Amino acid sequence: MLMQYCRKVAKEYDLWISTYYEMDLGRRGIQYVHSPAVAVGVVKGLDAFLDESQRSVLKGIYRKSVARVFNLSADNIRQNLTLVNSKWTGQLIKRAYGIDPYVVYPPVSTQFPYIPWDAREEGFVCIGRIAPSKRIDTIIQILKRVREAGWDVHLHIVGEIWDSGYGRKIEKLQRENSDWVFLEGRLTREQLADLVARHKYGIHGMRNEHFGIAVAEMVKAGNIVFVPNDGGQVEIVNDQRLTYGSEEEAIEKIVGVLSSQQDQVDICKCLEIRTQLFSTARFMEQIREIVGRELGR
Repeated sequence: MLMQYCRKVAKEYDLWISTYYEMDLGRRGIQYVHSPAVAVGVVKGLDAFLDESQRSVLKGIYRKSVARVFNLSADNIRQNLTLVNSKWTGQLIKRAYGIDPYVVYPPVSTQFPYIPWDAREEGFVCIGRIAPSKRIDTIIQILKRVREAGWDVHLHIVGEIWDSGYGRKIEKLQRENSDWVFLEGRLTREQLADLVARHKYGIHGMRNEHFGIAVAEMVKAGNIVFVPNDGGQVEIVNDQRLTYGSEEEAIEKIVGVLSSQQDQVDICKCLEIRTQLFSTARFMEQIREIVGRELGR
């Protein structure tokens, strides 16, 4: 319904901008694509990069129906100026539409208190929905084995727990490991900033994450963050010491960093430089430049 309305009024404006999926308003505009959802179900293989909650047969039928009902045109989508949230998402767009999009990393606006490294807790923070795609159970298993290797680390899980089978599974795992796993639930931004800044490490479990704003937030807070070796999150940390392809590799790399103070210093310096890519100032500058250039066509 919103797309239909926007199509009707698009000609009344100098420029339109969408900020989630691909868009066809019948005229050129700017689409900032989080993931190529319109193309999924049409381009073979793209559904493998969806969140598990979006891979159901019914969701696939729904997306195809939307494309038919609203007569979405791939040519109209291609004519837009396309922005993406990561190089990884850009590769999906290239595969789906044969176009080369511009990468504009999302900004991290949260402000974190400064706490020196040596004053931080030897623990991990995990941020995100308590859903199967986030692989919280895998994260608990990884850190359990890190502890078994002799490292007294703990884990704070931040995110609302729904009354679901997976939510109950995570609650059960927490009860079984209550001396070191803590379910924080949903926190305010201030509470989250304080918790993250007080810890040294972060960990993320979702594969094929289009960007990973939670990862970028932890990096900005000064955390050393371990992530799966796929998706846009790899671009955030940009360090092979922090990416893993299996539980075994995650354990090996985490123990490696925990064992080396020099690695910790080096990684923190590199990640601090990376945070400049996700600043609000850089994001605004890029968007203003792109909009100005588009209006001047």
